Amino acid sequence: MEKRSPATLRLVGLAFIVVVALIVIFSSYTIVSPGHRGVVVMLGKVEKTALGEGFHLIIPPVVRQVVQVDVRTKKLEVEAEAASADLQAVKVTGVLNYHLDPVNVGKLYQEVGLDFESIIIVPALQEAIKAATAQYRIERVLSERAILKQKIQDTLAERLAKSYIIVDQFSMANVEFSEEFNSAIEQKQVAEQTALKKQ
Repeated sequence: MEKRSPATLRLVGLAFIVVVALIVIFSSYTIVSPGHRGVVVMLGKVEKTALGEGFHLIIPPVVRQVVQVDVRTKKLEVEAEAASADLQAVKVTGVLNYHLDPVNVGKLYQEVGLDFESIIIVPALQEAIKAATAQYRIERVLSERAILKQKIQDTLAERLAKSYIIVDQFSMANVEFSEEFNSAIEQKQVAEQTALKKQ
């Protein structure tokens, strides 16, 4: 068995150090995508400041991880079964445009995680629709649609702000009534037309 010379051992040691140094250098940076913020987690603890878009050095690289969170405007469509003030069934399709507060995205990640839509937004949206619809009689749900929409939007904005979610806009895409109510409206229209013909 051949003995390696001290120069060869030195060379192997130097090569090893260079490889380790390169691994550390290449793993110590991250690039945060456009429209995102980087939440830095160090040994399981979320750091206060989130990283903005672009290139960032992460030192020490092994103990610090970066979770990218999308802060762009998103659209969420939810159907809610509600009841009017006179206990008529109403089905409302609500569309919400929202975005996360870029400054407090770390707090949201720490308190809720990335599944905030199903945990916070969807239940809040359904509850706001039901609460607002319950204040109006069935015939006023359509005639005062703009006021109803604004009430739902204001309720959502106030509630979601507590979870660092900003409401951009809410709209009522569709409002459906029960078959009984629709047939009652048809019968009323037929009766009105018959009365007009008799006159």
